[in-house]
This record gives sequence, C-alpha cells and structure tokens, in this order.
Amino acid sequence: MTTATTKIWAPEIETMPREELRELQSRRLREQVAYVHERSGFYRRKFDEIGLEPGDVQGIDDLRKLPFISKDELRKSQDETPPFGTHVCAPQQEIAWLPSTSGTTGTPLLLPRTAEDIETWTELNARAYTAVGIGADDIYQNILTYNWIYGGMALHWGAQRAGATVINAGMGNTEKQMWALKYMGTTAFHATPSYLIHLGNRFAESGETDRLKVRSIIAGGEVGMAGAEAKQRLRTLFPDVRTLADVGGVTDVGTMIWAECQEMNGGHLAEDSVICEILDVDSGEPVAPGEVGELVFTDVVTKGAPLLRYKVNDLTRVDEERCACGRTLARIPDGILGRADDMLIVRAANVYPSAIDEIVKSFDEVRGEYQVIIDKPQDLDVMTLRLERAQDLSEEAEAELVSRVDQRVKMAFGSRADIEILDPGTLPTFVYKAKRIIDKRKGESEQDAIAKAEEQQRG
Repeated sequence: MTTATTKIWAPEIETMPREELRELQSRRLREQVAYVHERSGFYRRKFDEIGLEPGDVQGIDDLRKLPFISKDELRKSQDETPPFGTHVCAPQQEIAWLPSTSGTTGTPLLLPRTAEDIETWTELNARAYTAVGIGADDIYQNILTYNWIYGGMALHWGAQRAGATVINAGMGNTEKQMWALKYMGTTAFHATPSYLIHLGNRFAESGETDRLKVRSIIAGGEVGMAGAEAKQRLRTLFPDVRTLADVGGVTDVGTMIWAECQEMNGGHLAEDSVICEILDVDSGEPVAPGEVGELVFTDVVTKGAPLLRYKVNDLTRVDEERCACGRTLARIPDGILGRADDMLIVRAANVYPSAIDEIVKSFDEVRGEYQVIIDKPQDLDVMTLRLERAQDLSEEAEAELVSRVDQRVKMAFGSRADIEILDPGTLPTFVYKAKRIIDKRKGESEQDAIAKAEEQQRG
C-alpha cells in the first residue's frame, strides 16, 4: 500500500493486468463459495436445490452456475431465524458491528460485519477516497447518515484511513452544515446529489459561496451525478471545486463499490473484491459489452454476511478500457441509470430517471428540485415535469423556458411533456433517496412523496 497522498492507494491491485485480475477473482470466488457452503445453511440449501457442489465452481467462468439471491430471500431468512438469519456466515461472537439497511422497501435487513470485514471495507473506502483525490490535506465533511445504516460510519473510517480530518456531520440541519462548511474550512464533502443542489442554492441565495474552501465534492446514494449536465450544474453553484466525483455501492454488499478518479470519466469498480455482472433484465443472460443491463454483485471478501450473485435491480453499463489515470479496473461511465423497476415506459419509450435528471440540471433558470408525474387519464400516457424557478422570469422568458425544456424532453424520449414552472420551495426537498417520480398508473400519489420528505427531515 502506498501513502494516502499518492494518486493510487493500492497500485498492485488497481493497475493489475486484466488477466491477472481474473485469476485473483477466480481464486477468491473459489474460496468464498467453499466458505459460505461450510458456514451457511441458507447457501447449502440454495446449492442443493440445483445440485451444485462447491468444487463445481473453479473460477469466474463458473460464476453463472451459482443461483441468484434476492433481498426478499434474505428478509425471509432473517424473519424465520431471527435476528440474523441462516444466510449469515459468522456467529454472534465474531460480529463486531451490526448496521442495517434503511428499510425503505420493507423490513430493515441486518448486515452483520466482522472485525475483518470492517478492516477490508475501510481499506476499500480509503482506496476510493484516494482515487477522488482526498487525503491528509483535506478536512472532509461527511453529510451522510450515521443512524443505523451502513454508509456514514463506514465512509467515515475510510476517509480517516485515507488521511483526512473527518467532520461527522450526518444528514440534515442545513444551517449547521453551511456553518461548518464556512467555519471549519471544509475542503471536501460527501452528500446525495439532491442535497448538493439544495446546499448550492442556499449558498447562492445567501451570497456566501465565495467563503467556501471546498475542492472536492463526492455524490452518492441517488441517480444523477455521473452525467456532464449534473456536474456542470454543480460547477455553477460551486465554481472553485476541482473534483466532482460520482461514487456508489449497495448497502447490503458494501459502501463504495465504485468511485470516480480525478479523470471523472466513470467510477472504477472494486472488481478484486466484488465481481460485477451486467445481465439482461428479462433473460438473466450477459449483455453485449458496453450495453445496459442489470447489475449483479458477487462479494468475494466479506465474511459476516457475504452475498453471491446478488441482484440489486440497478441499471448501468461497464467499460473495461484502461483509464488515463493508470487504473485497469473497469468503470461505470454513466453511473446508475436507474432501477430496473423504476424505468418508466411512456408511450412505448424507455424513460430513465438519470435522463430526466440530466435534462433538469442543464437549465440554469431552474433549481435542482423537480417532480415527474406520469398518468394515463384516457388512452395515452401523459408526463408532467414540474420545476422550480431559480430566478424571477418575465412571462415571455418563462414561456420560452417551457418551450426549450419541452424540446429537450421530446428529443430524449420521443414525446412531449407538460412543463410546469413553480415558485422556489413548492416541491418537497429530499436529503436521501429522493422520491421525484410519481407514477399514478401504479397508484402512487404526490402525498406519498411529501410524507417521505417530511419523514427524512424529522430523522
């Protein structure tokens, strides 16, 4: 391992030739398959159902022999054998930390982590922060939750390992976040894309943007940071920032499974530790190189509750071309495009949440908050895009803005949308997992989105 002030934290892994990386993945996969079979009744049952023995998996080419795992199966395991479930591979005596998922889509799932797991992911997170450019010269403000779930604490340890001075800010309390960013001399901070826009707008309104010393901004936890339009919008709000990095992971698996380097051309995957497949949503077969598909992760390093062939329902594509930074690890060039079950079909066109986000962030006249309503009052789908004006507009200027936004929507999706321009503060503000798309065809309501935003503010 090199020091945190160098460009690459673990060059022996991050610049490894692809063929050697496959050999490392194969060895770790063999070991992990044998480990879960020995330690977990859940995995033994899954293997027995398809007649699979651990020795049948000799390398990464045999990955497809393994059965898929879903979150519903893990919840069932936990409910039937509380508190941990039979999928957990370590006894309670070896569990050093017990975070959980947020529970936004069901019962919170416990994520038992051993002391070895904490060390493993602290190193992986330090590696990610170093790729972004964060090290000993940084004061890092962590604006992610420390309550119950995995992210805030694990990333705190990773940033410390990378050498940064860490402010454990947590989520919410915008006034205090702004005070800390100014008074403590924060040089780097980490938040969701929606909250970054919210903070940027608040600083612009207060006229205090020039008091900031921020050099690096990291976004994760939502769709909407990887694209050029999103980054340009943030550069407008934070003009002195050097690096705007998209990072991400899956709480059930690990924190920063991918992170952009300072080239900012897509997040590098931690392929040595979490093997990534991109599969067709319907068939489950691998898509062609560079095509969009569903992410499926196989964790080959975690010992507490490792997940093999775990379907996370996120859509993306992967690029294995060597990066200019020198890293050979594959990249997610477009970030997460959305969830497989969030992809909307409007008048036969695929509408990805990330594409809507890119359109909104390309217009300086509107703020970052928005809302999309999909309805079918008669025979045809109707999409309404609600935006908040960022500045006073004349009647003519507002009409011209509506026309330009509508043209971008039609160009992207092949059909127009009803565009509504609202006053600032009209739409709910989210700090985590924004609920901006409401599909009334599925019985969703605007009140649900407002209730979720209010719950986040209370939490």
